[in-house]
Amino acid sequence: MAATLATESQALKSFRLGLERGDVEILQGSLAENVFYDFSAALEGGLFQRLSGKAEVCEYFQKRLNVEGVKWAGLGWFDDSCNWAGPWTWTKLHSVASGGCKAVILGGQSPGGQTSYVEVSMTNADGLIRQILEVSMSYKVPSLALSEASNQHYGPLASFSYEGEGSDLELMIEKFGERDLVAAGIEASRLCMDELARSSNEGRIPISGSTVTALLDGRLKVQTRVNGTRGYHNCRIPGHQHSPSPDFVPDFDPNIYHGEDVAHQGVNIGYPTDHGETGSIRQIELFGEVDWSRSVFATSLSPCVMCTRLLEGLYQYNGLRNVVICESKSFVGGGPRLDKLDGSPDAPIQPEVPKGESAADKRLEVVRLANPTGQKAMALFSCRYAHDWNADIGAIAPRRGYREAILAEVHENAKSWLGQLSDGEAAVYGPDPWYENDPTAGRLNIRKLAVCGDLREHLGEDVGDNPCRAAVIRAMGMAGSTVNLQECAVLWRCAAGKATAKSFSPASWGAVELFRPAAVVVPSEEAKVLVQDMLRDQNAVAHDEGFDATEVVFARPQNPSSKPARKPVTRRFDVCARFGF
Repeated sequence: MAATLATESQALKSFRLGLERGDVEILQGSLAENVFYDFSAALEGGLFQRLSGKAEVCEYFQKRLNVEGVKWAGLGWFDDSCNWAGPWTWTKLHSVASGGCKAVILGGQSPGGQTSYVEVSMTNADGLIRQILEVSMSYKVPSLALSEASNQHYGPLASFSYEGEGSDLELMIEKFGERDLVAAGIEASRLCMDELARSSNEGRIPISGSTVTALLDGRLKVQTRVNGTRGYHNCRIPGHQHSPSPDFVPDFDPNIYHGEDVAHQGVNIGYPTDHGETGSIRQIELFGEVDWSRSVFATSLSPCVMCTRLLEGLYQYNGLRNVVICESKSFVGGGPRLDKLDGSPDAPIQPEVPKGESAADKRLEVVRLANPTGQKAMALFSCRYAHDWNADIGAIAPRRGYREAILAEVHENAKSWLGQLSDGEAAVYGPDPWYENDPTAGRLNIRKLAVCGDLREHLGEDVGDNPCRAAVIRAMGMAGSTVNLQECAVLWRCAAGKATAKSFSPASWGAVELFRPAAVVVPSEEAKVLVQDMLRDQNAVAHDEGFDATEVVFARPQNPSSKPARKPVTRRFDVCARFGF
């Protein structure tokens, strides 16, 4: 509910007036002695910066508000579009009750065009401000790519809309307000759009993802790798292949070629199962420490079937309850399926954690934005690099004869291929696009492309297991982006009695649905029934769309020592022990 200045407390008036005039003496009169100020200059590991005590907070604002503040800010987080220097101009004031204190949402705007969202909490005793949380509503624009494509000038920043019914801010407040996750939603969305801008400028697919958690102490934390500070991007296109930029940041876990072809040694061959969503989840190192019920996951585009399966799994097994789709108009994807997770008894998926939730708490809240920057970036990419976009959504048909060839190889060699794997491992076999001098590979050069172990400690049976580090989705990613997985076979050697949806992982399930390998080979009837049930609906859809269904093959692993003599196929990635092969 909007609050007028007449109903505004004296502390809030002083707070606003001090920031508008750039006067710290006025500002400090509104602050409690033990005030905390948290802002979106993420420290290593994604934790928000925190200042403690009136003196430290006032010293910070003294630098930020004075004439020299612009120069000071330019040396640090200003370049990352977080916050700004100089006096503020207020645009809107809301007021809500939260935990016995008045939490106030202040949308401020700087002369430079940046916008902040600020939550202010006050003490019950004296009404002074005890905590301030500021997140930037301004995000980077892929000005290099858009300006080059249109011959128009694009500024470096844009902001989420914050005024009027249906604005981005109003939609977030409507969905996340009662859960006190508005700031987390804005920050996750900003990180998504910043990553989209980087990807677009570098010629990558402009799709990204980010997860932000509201901690119990009031701070926010970007869920990322241990030394990271941001979300992540789609990795089908490796590096700055199309448009090199001087500030390029390499993938956190590049898929480096270590096969027999000398010319491609050390080349990043891409990781096609890292979409913005799956890639951003895969990079979370401390996955088991994430409180998903207090987190917001943001994606820059409506999720494909693979990423929808991932989000459904996070909802069912981990407790995810809040999602933002920053650009929901360019691509529908699996978004409508998320709306069915409403917490009702007849919902298609019933969450397993946390226990004892009400129906309202079980509901997956989805905020759908219509971001014009995302629309332009997607239109530009899909026109310029249509093949890459179609490959990313599994829409490139297999070459004539290749699917039949891999299926023939599967029926002849599945037992021996599985026999070469250890329990928990997965592999991909198919036409090798890099090395063509293997006399045992046949006319279509079908070889072992990747072998991956499962990096989850409990093979998916524990809430702390990262679904994007399961063996199958890793092997499909490590095969590289040049490979058309519809021409390949995926092998999964699950341990006896361990063929479950969790052990396969929702992310792997979605990857198989999206990329439609010719076959999935498993070592037991139990596993065959599981995978057939998983793929039943998608195989029917594939048939209707003119694609071939994925064949599920049961083959008992043959001990390597008992298989017929045949020249061994070199294990392609033995030198990459860090990948867990």
